[in-house]
Amino acid sequence: MLLVPQHVLKGHYTFRALYNALTLFRGLLLLLSILALRRFLLLSQILWNVFNNSLAVVVVFFLCCWQHLQHSSLAQLLGAFVLNPAIASGRRRVLVVRYNHLVHDLLLLLLLLLLLPR
Repeated sequence: MLLVPQHVLKGHYTFRALYNALTLFRGLLLLLSILALRRFLLLSQILWNVFNNSLAVVVVFFLCCWQHLQHSSLAQLLGAFVLNPAIASGRRRVLVVRYNHLVHDLLLLLLLLLLLPR
């Protein structure tokens, strides 16, 4: 995950636009990797039958969460879902950005589940 410096959060709109573009690009790369993983699993029929979609879900979930887990503690991660982000951390804006990224990646994971054949 891209750590957002404070001058970007409080700064000029150009920095925010650049950060939003990088976030969109990261999401597109993740979506392309999901589609490539789906193609790989469809081509390897033995692996597909043995794991029955669970391997794809685990791998994509790991890719979605790894960037968040390496930059924030598990308590902050759970706090982003359970508590108000302002309560979960004193650095309110950074945690809100992390929370938005988690929601974004979980939506991509839901998209993967819809793309997988039944």
